Amino acid sequence: MFARLWNKRKSDKQSTDSQMPQTYTQQRGNSARAAEIRAQAQLPSDLEKLQSLLNSEGEMNQQEMAWAHGVISEQPPEQQDSLYLKLQEKTPYANQRDNDSVWRGVDNLADQMCNLTALAMCLQYLGVPKPTNVTPPVGETVDSMQYEDALFQLWMQLGKPGKNIIYATAWQAICTELGRTGEKVSFDGKKSSWESVVRDQYLAKGHGVMVGGFGHVVRVQAVNENGVIVDDPFGKSTGPKKSWSEKNTKQEDGQAGNDSEWVWPNEKGGLYLFHVK
Repeated sequence: MFARLWNKRKSDKQSTDSQMPQTYTQQRGNSARAAEIRAQAQLPSDLEKLQSLLNSEGEMNQQEMAWAHGVISEQPPEQQDSLYLKLQEKTPYANQRDNDSVWRGVDNLADQMCNLTALAMCLQYLGVPKPTNVTPPVGETVDSMQYEDALFQLWMQLGKPGKNIIYATAWQAICTELGRTGEKVSFDGKKSSWESVVRDQYLAKGHGVMVGGFGHVVRVQAVNENGVIVDDPFGKSTGPKKSWSEKNTKQEDGQAGNDSEWVWPNEKGGLYLFHVK
């Protein structure tokens, strides 16, 4: 009997306790938790963070590019093209004329490195880290070495595939070593091809794109109603035929070729594309 009475009193006490007003400390703790939940609910999504970055000033670094490609790949297919195109505009620009690579005793190899410098921009757009398992040029460290110089050292360590960095076989080997696929394709240079091939098939699908011809290579950034926007590593160009209104300096801050505009180039031959994915 006593046990039953005691259990009943204990049960009644628990019921009463549960109905008693909460103490100030309890109320404060619950309010803090509720605020935390509300704050968490208001955190921007990855897509919102990406859109904020895309609408901000300046370039995105390689790590941000890698993250952005991951976010875009998770979006519905109908949303991806416009995001990839916008992301192309945020690619870090590279100046070939401040490169430090030396080969065959040529100290000014930088002026011949439009190819690997354009490729460096494409790979950074894709979020590919700079290769670090390479020997840096004299006076440099692996950390301080520029991306395109790292690509040159990688090419050397691979046994100089293609025999020269001016050939697409060299670029393909570098891409393969870094886990990517590079392909050279013929290109007729027509306005319709810039739009349907370069823009719609490659840029809008998240590929890095280079256009070459007439002894020079640049990275393609965009195709719009006025023509083509390129990142020319040598300087500000107005078309494919080495027509520079301003050349980059040999200082690291050279930016003359960034966002060069080609008003619908007329060349219908002598061009090719190299795209990386």
